[in-house]
Amino acid sequence: MPQMSLRTIGVTLACLACCGPVRAQSVYRLTADQILMPREHLTKGAVPVVTAVAIDAEGRTLATGGDDHVVRLWNLDDGSLIRELCDHTDWVRALAFDAAAHRLASAGEDRSITLWDLKTGKPWTKPPPLTHAIYALAYSSDGAILAAAGFGEQVQVIDGRTGKLLRQLAAPSIDNRALALSPDGKLLAVAGRNGRIRLWQLPEGKLLRDLDADRQRIRALAFSADGRQLACGGDGRFVRMYDTASGELSRELPSRPGKTLALSFCGEGKLAVGSSANLIRVWDLASGNEPLELIGHAGSVSCLAWNTARGVLASGSFDTTVRLWKLGEHSWTEPVRQAARKK
Repeated sequence: MPQMSLRTIGVTLACLACCGPVRAQSVYRLTADQILMPREHLTKGAVPVVTAVAIDAEGRTLATGGDDHVVRLWNLDDGSLIRELCDHTDWVRALAFDAAAHRLASAGEDRSITLWDLKTGKPWTKPPPLTHAIYALAYSSDGAILAAAGFGEQVQVIDGRTGKLLRQLAAPSIDNRALALSPDGKLLAVAGRNGRIRLWQLPEGKLLRDLDADRQRIRALAFSADGRQLACGGDGRFVRMYDTASGELSRELPSRPGKTLALSFCGEGKLAVGSSANLIRVWDLASGNEPLELIGHAGSVSCLAWNTARGVLASGSFDTTVRLWKLGEHSWTEPVRQAARKK
């Protein structure tokens, strides 16, 4: 199989971030280490687009979901399909692993949340169905809390151990497709159509503040590993970073084509941005530079998931593929040689 190199693009960045000038730089392009194709495992129906990905804490299992209503579990070591989980009756929009137990939460347009026992591959429990489609899920690191948001005016806070509803929080709009829990489980952020981010303190659900982050829809949120920074992006052309303690804008990344559909911190001070421009841009937040572009998707990049233990970023797309990028294997600044492998 031919080798593909990380290549420099003949362009430089000479734009300003809110924290000051960004130095001119070359941007390297990287192809995926592995490509997973759910269509190779179809027994009937159309090829599914991929709108949800999640990686378990150990970095051994990848979960994917999309518009064929099926959740698939993959072995990250060899890319093989472990099993299919079939319970949903509509588009699967969100997935989240419970890091403290061998469980997975899935949800989507059928208005239901399923909590799966991954040892048996069967539903463990199902919280009461909601009155609206669900677009986002997040577990706290200890598995005690599962948060869910979507088209309703309420954010659901669920007991991750029992599946029982703990409380409902008033959402910032009636359409909330972005949700994130800080790594320590103490901060919950939700945003949506009106461009406002609402931030709560957990477990008590105390409202901390609203951030008027954009005039357009916010589609993605992500907390940094230390919980001190919150990134947001959506239909606007900028990705913005906020200090979670003060609520102040700390950085604004330069404008780029396409809508931001997914965000994921992928290592210390690195932020991956998936967009409708069919690629993933990786930013170094200390310098404000974009050292990497992850190329190969032929459709909008709808979802991202990072695993620290393996240094792997997973991306799902409307091109019906999932791609795996081993970002922990290089220095971010020097070209490396790497093969693109199909599974």
